[in-house]
Amino acid sequence: MRCCFLFTSARRTSLASSTARRASPSALCLPRVRFRRFAVSKATRHPMAVVLLAASACMLAASHRVAAQTYPEHPIKMIVSSAAGGPLDVVGRAVAEKLAATLKQPVVVETRTGAGGNIAAEFVSRSAPDG
Repeated sequence: MRCCFLFTSARRTSLASSTARRASPSALCLPRVRFRRFAVSKATRHPMAVVLLAASACMLAASHRVAAQTYPEHPIKMIVSSAAGGPLDVVGRAVAEKLAATLKQPVVVETRTGAGGNIAAEFVSRSAPDG
């Protein structure tokens, strides 16, 4: 059975109450929280299970087309928005080496500096939609 919790109430203990005198100092600062449990009914779970099953069947049916592609077919261009030799450039080149070894395609790192990264973002937004 799947259970969820609802927040029902919170109250602070009073310094004048008899329980507050016996409580620890940390208990005086924290709110008292009560939770109420409720169960998700079978009528709610059944349609969700049907939708989930249908969605997973569609993804499974389409997965063979994705596996048949030979991506990437051309060299990968990585755009870095910091100056050459900067920390982002160094990390980008290290990632490019590992990526090239994994994908067996060359990875070219280009630096586009200026305007707080806006020039690099504009260059990427105007590039060809090649995947």
